[in-house]
Amino acid sequence: MDFLSKHYEKLILMGMLLFFIFAMIDVMSIASQTGEVKDSDLRIPTREPDYKPQDPAKPEFQVSAIREKGKLVWLKGASRENAKGAAFYSDYTDFPGLAVCMVGKKDENDNKVEGCGMLIPRSYFSGKPCPNCGRILKAPPDRPKMRRNVITADDSDGDGMPDTYEKSHNLDASNPYDALYDADGDGFSNIFEMEQNTDPTNARNHPPLWYRLQFDAVRRVPLPVSFRALNDNKQTDPARWDLQINFKQKNARTGKVTERTAMARLNGTIQIEGRRYRIKKVERILSDSSGGARKKEQPVVAGGTVKETEEDKAQDLSKIYLEEDLNPSQRNKGLTPDKLEMQIGKTAYSSDRRPIFVDVGMPKGKRGEPVVVRQGERFRMGNYQTGMTDYILDSFDEKKMVARLRLARASGKQDPLNDELGKPMIVTREGAIPEDSRVIEPIAGTQPKAETGVEQEEVRRDTRKDQNRRRR
Repeated sequence: MDFLSKHYEKLILMGMLLFFIFAMIDVMSIASQTGEVKDSDLRIPTREPDYKPQDPAKPEFQVSAIREKGKLVWLKGASRENAKGAAFYSDYTDFPGLAVCMVGKKDENDNKVEGCGMLIPRSYFSGKPCPNCGRILKAPPDRPKMRRNVITADDSDGDGMPDTYEKSHNLDASNPYDALYDADGDGFSNIFEMEQNTDPTNARNHPPLWYRLQFDAVRRVPLPVSFRALNDNKQTDPARWDLQINFKQKNARTGKVTERTAMARLNGTIQIEGRRYRIKKVERILSDSSGGARKKEQPVVAGGTVKETEEDKAQDLSKIYLEEDLNPSQRNKGLTPDKLEMQIGKTAYSSDRRPIFVDVGMPKGKRGEPVVVRQGERFRMGNYQTGMTDYILDSFDEKKMVARLRLARASGKQDPLNDELGKPMIVTREGAIPEDSRVIEPIAGTQPKAETGVEQEEVRRDTRKDQNRRRR
């Protein structure tokens, strides 16, 4: 104890010295190991290939051999972890959609076109040449968007319509496409009418016609009128200038568009879309040497006439300004008159933005002109076969792409904002008919033979008998 009490400071210093020595030795060891690191030590070790090498000469990889078996089937790959039982595995790749550059197909001129028979990525089938033989690969026709129905004992073709229903309505229980055909021509597919509890074979029995409308866009629309020419009659007074206005008229029965010419003057009135407009101002404008527009300065001579100059040969860019001529009743309601501006040779557009509806009652490619209507305007849907209904655009929301209709003629106490089924008539961007329930063009070879009127009447009579038996 006396030794420790006398020499404890020396012992502490000795312990610290020993710790320092061991620490220095450890640092020197780490430094020596760091100096021994080589570039090869920092390299990431390579993995084995994530595929099994195959011999391309094997029959299972020859297109001709595969085609002889009757089907072109790509083997399904699997990841490394799930490769048991798979034909091959790959961790990083997947095959794109492929199609065959078919051999022996004929073009539109009935000339035989030789393809190479190779599997080509589907992206080439859009008018691009085959990367193997150079043959132009045309885009295939659009496939109808069908529902993924399942074939069952009650539905032999899996089109969503039971066999008993198809047979009772003279449809084809073995054709999966006829669910989207329009047997009675009312603009609604057979399956949609089945779901709406209407008769797909009776054109007068159908869902409300506004169901066929889909909200497509909102924009200013071309007007059926154009400003064609201005004749100043060598006068300085615009009131003496003659204005040529052309109007387009469409025959409702034939669809043919004709054009008629009318002459007008300042402060005169013209009819556009059922509205009366007054010509409030005429502005004579000619193009200068650079093509830009400028107002024409007319040199006046004796008698108040103008002198013809080379400027008269320049392009005429004159404009007229029109304002709706409201009647007293409209003015009392505080309505604001519509204003239009028209330039020679240019398309005249409406001052307001209007909703545009697409009628999806016909297959794509055969749809007529869209329904363009302004707020408060009446339009008609249907024909003599289906019956006709008049609607009025009550209101619309451009941002939400939603429009509300009302009946032009409501019967009794019926709410004009609701259809005959009591449903609010609201047209949306999606439309009331789902995309997979819209009418498609009949596919060649999938339509049953047309039956005579006697045969059709017999089918209807048998159908009525079956319905009466079920009621009993």
